[in-house]
Amino acid sequence: MKALRSIVVLLGLALASGAALAQEPVKVKIGWGIPVENVKYIMMKKPEVLKHHGKVYTVDWVNFPTTPPQAQALAAGQIEGATLASISLAKLLDSGAADVKVVAGIIEERPGYFSTTWLVSEASGITKVEELRGKTIGTSVYGGLTNIVGRAVLKKHGLDPDKDVKIVEVPFRVMQENIKKGQIATGEQPQHFYTAAHKAGGFRDLFNAREIFPELPILLHVFRTDFIAKHPEVVRAFLEDWVIAADWMLKNRAEAMEVYAQVTRIPKELLQEYFLTNKDYYYPPEGLPNVPAVQKVFDHLLETKEIAKRLDAREVVDLRYHPKAR
Repeated sequence: MKALRSIVVLLGLALASGAALAQEPVKVKIGWGIPVENVKYIMMKKPEVLKHHGKVYTVDWVNFPTTPPQAQALAAGQIEGATLASISLAKLLDSGAADVKVVAGIIEERPGYFSTTWLVSEASGITKVEELRGKTIGTSVYGGLTNIVGRAVLKKHGLDPDKDVKIVEVPFRVMQENIKKGQIATGEQPQHFYTAAHKAGGFRDLFNAREIFPELPILLHVFRTDFIAKHPEVVRAFLEDWVIAADWMLKNRAEAMEVYAQVTRIPKELLQEYFLTNKDYYYPPEGLPNVPAVQKVFDHLLETKEIAKRLDAREVVDLRYHPKAR
């Protein structure tokens, strides 16, 4: 009898231990970068506003300088989730190196909001794209999304980007200086660099990305497909918290700006000029990705031979676990 009681006690302890283990939150490794990943910054720095963090899941936030290294980390299985530019996503899927699904949209360019803009010096006298013939043009990364857009704009205006201009790589942080000194005729400027340039003075807008893409999904959040299959409850909880963080951000601009400034180290005086206004990028308030716009990017990349096979955005996006998906 005594032995039986001991067995019952031990069995109870084992069951309790198993239940405790089952309730342990799943740890997820997620990539992120700087800047313009506002919702992720809120989730990182204000976990107290979230509902499921620490209960269903916890995040090991892994910082990357750009999105291509995140694509590589996904392919290597080093992270489960990441921020990918639409071109990084397309090239990853085209290569077959990893199977991922888009579960949320981070930022877009839309009419009425900021669009990546190519600047010229007012002193240059350049007022039309056609006047770039024979000039040197700066681009942040050759083969990146803005470089592809810039090349498409040149072609639209009758210029061959491989013959009629010289394109050189110039980091965003020194693009303005290079334009002002006449080392390059123009170069693309995202926010916050765009606002800083106009505050400094001496620059004129030449064209923006809307010439090619009226709506342009810039950054998307993805998970590995095998992670979604293994932990659908984590994906659902993470996306519910995403919506909560996005809503909190829009309702608490001043505090959200503090978080943004802390993470990106962009001065608040500069952020005040555009942050979460129509001078900023469009942040999907519920984090739903713009599927038709993603498809247009995929189609353009196929047409320009940046990718080798047609991708169907409807198959790439998985909204089964998004709380606001229809």
